[in-house]
Amino acid sequence: MIILHHLGRPHNAFALNRDLIVSVEARPDTVITLTSGDKLLVRESPEEVVELFRQGRADILAHAMSPRPYERAQRPPGRHHSDAPLTVIKPNHRPAGQRAT
Repeated sequence: MIILHHLGRPHNAFALNRDLIVSVEARPDTVITLTSGDKLLVRESPEEVVELFRQGRADILAHAMSPRPYERAQRPPGRHHSDAPLTVIKPNHRPAGQRAT
């Protein structure tokens, strides 16, 4: 959700679901077109609306990418992968000492 203000009513803020926005235009007032086809006139400039939209998405991604408390508690400190050595096996190649079955 982003917080905007209707044009002409600067003290009446409202929250708008970002997923409902189709376009933002300056005509010269800022017009937001919604997926329903409705249009909203807002006090914020198109650049401000886009920045609010972008920041909201960035916040969602940052939250999604941060480790959860239970994930941090389960991870041992230090390396987070296996210490077992890797062996590359080529097709039709058997390690020494193994017979064909």
